[in-house]
Amino acid sequence: GRWIASGGNEGNVVIYDIVAGKIITELKGHGASITDVDFHPEEFLLASSSLDGTVKFWDLEQHQQISSSSYSSDMGPVRKIGFHPSGKALCASGRDCLKVFSWEPTRVLDTVKVAWGRPNDVAVLDQQLISCGYSTTNVSVFVVDLANVSPFGSNNNSAKSTRDSPLR
Repeated sequence: GRWIASGGNEGNVVIYDIVAGKIITELKGHGASITDVDFHPEEFLLASSSLDGTVKFWDLEQHQQISSSSYSSDMGPVRKIGFHPSGKALCASGRDCLKVFSWEPTRVLDTVKVAWGRPNDVAVLDQQLISCGYSTTNVSVFVVDLANVSPFGSNNNSAKSTRDSPLR
């Protein structure tokens, strides 16, 4: 509805009420630029990601952080995030990696190695995560079958996603 969220280079997320035409709150906590924000499809919850390698979850009633995770050591900066339409979990993409998070407490439910480099956009549709990226003269589109990713389906860690074989 009536709220939009934006992130800035200072590491803060600003929530605006577009009907009232005013800022509702500014959520502070990231240590670097915000790369993405996403509203939960059913709960009063917002997720944000940052170049500092963190994913943060915010309670929009209390205007405060409820949990945070940092996996920068193996994922690098978190580029894009998206809640699954069911609201079960949040998908976060970093360099050649997809992580699926829960919150309260924040934990990693699954990790998928994907040779997508730096993803520029991610969409979660039904049982598929679709990502696209570019480098110099190439545009790549990747599809991850979420039926093989926890908690959306069975977990098969032996399968890998690659540019030539993008389905897990």
